Amino acid sequence: MISSILTSRTWKEGEFIVADISFEHQVWHEGSELRLILIVEFWHS
Repeated sequence: MISSILTSRTWKEGEFIVADISFEHQVWHEGSELRLILIVEFWHS
């Protein structure tokens, strides 16, 4: 699950989550399987 001041989302198997993590947020994993995370950063001026 990822939770911020704006929203909370729960991951479902076979799906993905896109989140703006520039806001304060929390992420946790309660499963027994390995969790992999891909972080892509976009820079703007």
